[in-house]
Amino acid sequence: MTISARLQPFVTAIAISDRFVPLCFLSFVLVRLLLILLVPVEPYSDGLWYYTRAIGIAEHWRYEENGIPTAYWPVGYPGFLGLLFAVTGPSILAAQLANLAFATLSCWLVYRISQQLFADELAARLAILILAIYPNHVAYTALIASEPLYTVLLLLFSYWLIRSRARSPVLGIGLAIGLGTLVKSQTALLAAVLVLLAIVLTPKWHERRQVLAKSVLMGLVALAVVLPWTVRNYMVLGAPVFVSTNGGMSLLAGNNPSMVGLWHRDYAMDAPLLAEAEFSVVNQVAADRRARALALQWIRDNPRDFISIMPQKLWRLWAPDGEAEWSYDETTPWYDEYRHYFRTVRYANQALYVAVLALAGLALIRLIRRRANGWSFYGYVVAAFFTALSLVFSGQSRYHYPVMPFMIMYAGWYLASSLTVGPNPQQQRMTSEPTRSQVRAPGP
Repeated sequence: MTISARLQPFVTAIAISDRFVPLCFLSFVLVRLLLILLVPVEPYSDGLWYYTRAIGIAEHWRYEENGIPTAYWPVGYPGFLGLLFAVTGPSILAAQLANLAFATLSCWLVYRISQQLFADELAARLAILILAIYPNHVAYTALIASEPLYTVLLLLFSYWLIRSRARSPVLGIGLAIGLGTLVKSQTALLAAVLVLLAIVLTPKWHERRQVLAKSVLMGLVALAVVLPWTVRNYMVLGAPVFVSTNGGMSLLAGNNPSMVGLWHRDYAMDAPLLAEAEFSVVNQVAADRRARALALQWIRDNPRDFISIMPQKLWRLWAPDGEAEWSYDETTPWYDEYRHYFRTVRYANQALYVAVLALAGLALIRLIRRRANGWSFYGYVVAAFFTALSLVFSGQSRYHYPVMPFMIMYAGWYLASSLTVGPNPQQQRMTSEPTRSQVRAPGP
């Protein structure tokens, strides 16, 4: 008897259980809520910067650093926290509970997007099970970090785009793109890539024209969301900064002589070349331009070095996971006493992470062999975008955080398609909306 045959009764029991999905969501919330309530953690590094700026927004409605207007980091996440703190007062717990809400909505979106991509109820259920127990995702819920907010915006945009296609809700997608851009400025380019994908995958010419027309409207809505911030930057910084002033510094930190052979670090902010940018909050616009010019000049002068550091950027992006532990290491009072427990969870997380990536890779091969429809590769396009961005700038493990829900969807689908015994999926017709009775719909 094959392993698949032995597991078939168990898989079937999961598929037909009415309690499985509610229990997944209940465990998803309880595990994260217990972490928030039982393990103290303080804002650290980028999170401390966000938290401090948010307090300034809540109290004075100004985005400043040491009393000086800034746009060094995108305003989206500290702006959200500022609005939250205006109601609750400065509160780490309020920010954590907001993260819990974002994470829970992300879980629901993973469930729904997986149903849409694969028309496979079992795959969707396995995906939310994996996400519920994914330690790094759990750990981020308690941190002051932009990743939970950004991920839910990306998933929301993706859900609407995949679900509606030619009937995409223009206002909703435009808002999601605009807000996502204010959290991470590269969202505007990512949205353009994904909308172009939607146009290419629309088979009929007249439908393509409709998608194109609605895409223009989506772009206008997104621009309307971002434009007030650009105007604000022009008024207080004297330059039409679209979202933030850290693009040049980020490019230079990942592309300088000190990065050559630096496999153990994500970037080199202490590189001598960065000192030439002469960054300060007061002259951040000019410094950003100098940093960008220095980075581009180094790339032009050292094309081989620029290419040679790409593998190490790729490694730093995709090899390690569990970076959320750093904040607990730095700020949890009794971390050292229980270090072995934290490290055990970190090792377990790395094992699960590698398994998810391996299964997602196998899923890609299986999808290609089955000549799946183009929408089935949507998540891989998202992953390719963030990978390409990191190859140019710097590879940091936290950059793959918003991609992991898609990788988990593919891992869930591969497991479902491997464990279920049935007719050849190539001979079955996919449906766009699986019903309750369609426990095991055919995969792509």
